Amino acid sequence: MLYAILLWLSTSFVVGYLGRKRALGFWGVFIFSLLFSPAVGLVGLWVCRSDDSEVVQKQAQLVSRYKKLLVEVTGLQEQNTKLKEQIGILEATLQQVPHSTVPPG
Repeated sequence: MLYAILLWLSTSFVVGYLGRKRALGFWGVFIFSLLFSPAVGLVGLWVCRSDDSEVVQKQAQLVSRYKKLLVEVTGLQEQNTKLKEQIGILEATLQQVPHSTVPPG
């Protein structure tokens, strides 16, 4: 009987160690394995995703969005500069054109 308890505890510990990077962490998986069984704990680990993979994927998505927005902002700043130059040229041209005193028509 003592060997069965030690086997249960040790396999639950191993399952808890395998679940250390999951949502429940080591202690959550360890206690889950103690309560239900190490085999059920392993099945739960197999079904659940790792926390690290989700975090890394979200970080990669955020970095990708940030880079796209940065490119868009840079492009808009360049367009703004070009438009300001064109407006300056148009204003200078309008100042050089003499105003006609004869009404159209």
